[in-house]
Amino acid sequence: MRPHLLVAVPVLLLALAGCGESAAPARPAGPGDAPAAVSTSLADLQTKLASIAKDECALTKDPAAVYPRCGRFVREVQNSTPAARADSAGLAIEPGVRAAADAVDAAVDQMARDQCTTPMGAGTPGPPEACGPDLVALQAAVKALVAAVGTAP
Repeated sequence: MRPHLLVAVPVLLLALAGCGESAAPARPAGPGDAPAAVSTSLADLQTKLASIAKDECALTKDPAAVYPRCGRFVREVQNSTPAARADSAGLAIEPGVRAAADAVDAAVDQMARDQCTTPMGAGTPGPPEACGPDLVALQAAVKALVAAVGTAP
């Protein structure tokens, strides 16, 4: 073997060893862990809610026909309520935001009870007679949450 390779190989191995992870690997979230933050600021939340409020499921005039396609919308809305509560804590808007977030959570829960949002291929969604009004209630709750949080500057 050539002498320069005898020196180069150990130096290269030492350099590569320094590129490894120096911190402990991230631990996956467990059942008792707090959920990850959905939003880092009120402005981010306002932007997210403004986007959610433009979704077809938030705007439809025919909720009984659309609700089977609204699973993603329902999850996005549901995921925004913890951030709404956290981002409004200590602000003058907190009571209104908490009430609106509670209404969103109640509407989402009712949709779940009526099986209005089923994963693709996991069965037939609930009946339009129940799910149409459930989506209307969720639409109203989302509008109230958007109003309570306000709009981004």
